[in-house]
Amino acid sequence: MAMAVTVADFVRRKISDRAIKRACQYAQVSLTRTFNRMGTPYFDRRLIRIVVGVAAEATFLEWLQEMQIPYSLKGRTPWYEADRSDIVIADRRCDVKTLDAHRPFTNLNLAELLDWCALVPVDQIGHADIYVFGYVSARANYAAAEMQPSYRWLIHVPWQQEWYKRNEHQDPPLGHLSCHITNPADAGAVIELGGTKIGRQGKRIAFKERITLSTSSQSSQHQFYELLYVRWLAKRLPAGAIVIEAGTSKLCETIPSVIGFIPSKQSRQRKQSKQCKQSIRPPLLNGWYDIWLYDAEVVFVGWASQETVQKWPILEHHQRCPPVRSTQTRNYYGLVRQLKPLSALTQFHRH
Repeated sequence: MAMAVTVADFVRRKISDRAIKRACQYAQVSLTRTFNRMGTPYFDRRLIRIVVGVAAEATFLEWLQEMQIPYSLKGRTPWYEADRSDIVIADRRCDVKTLDAHRPFTNLNLAELLDWCALVPVDQIGHADIYVFGYVSARANYAAAEMQPSYRWLIHVPWQQEWYKRNEHQDPPLGHLSCHITNPADAGAVIELGGTKIGRQGKRIAFKERITLSTSSQSSQHQFYELLYVRWLAKRLPAGAIVIEAGTSKLCETIPSVIGFIPSKQSRQRKQSKQCKQSIRPPLLNGWYDIWLYDAEVVFVGWASQETVQKWPILEHHQRCPPVRSTQTRNYYGLVRQLKPLSALTQFHRH
């Protein structure tokens, strides 16, 4: 039987640009299909949370390859389904659970991690046979009301659900989308529109199209069923607002030249925009979000079987459990020092 984990068993790795890029690509199309478990209204934080999880999982797969531990991704569900399937190691479903370390690993003694929590939401206990736990340290480019001097992956998600949650039995496609700029300084800049179209058997297929912006309206070549995101591709930051319209649905999205997202307060009603019809209680600011992870590292600390996790005590809502400041759901919880080292995973593919 494997011994309890020690600091020497931790697997600490830089998260590669390749892993972050793939995570950003996944996050931007899947945000509106991902269950908002934490109940946060912040689009930017939700996107970065998805990027953290997907990039850490990709890094774990890299480690499995290096350790020559066979795995499969055969059960993986499409991007538009709420939950992705698990990695399969020797017929055992493996779920990677990561938490934000909230500080650089260089600023702490890794021995502290032994007393950190390993959490599995109670409603996810049947999703896997093995749970791998890790902590991610990364900087995010948050801002409010002013642009940052640099960025790596700048996107925007429309606020109104009519853009991205359309009922094929009731709602017509958005059709061709038209785009224009409000500041001539942005002429020639390129944006990427990511959306869906209806394929065979009524399935929604994700695709993207690039448009060169002008002060005059520029129409998309393709017809969109839904618009999932807008990505800014120019090297310089936008000088003015970008306006996107869907004529068939009378929808309009004006993206301000600001990085940040500020939700509305429950007691405050937002006036409707002169350019766009807004839904009830729109955010005070829905600008661009840089979802790239800077100086990203992950420490995989160990794993536990489903049977072991089910024996752990349950932590209720709004409890502190390092490094988590306040839990948002009921979780099974154990300490890192109770886990098994990752090296013990090799036992599953031995003959």
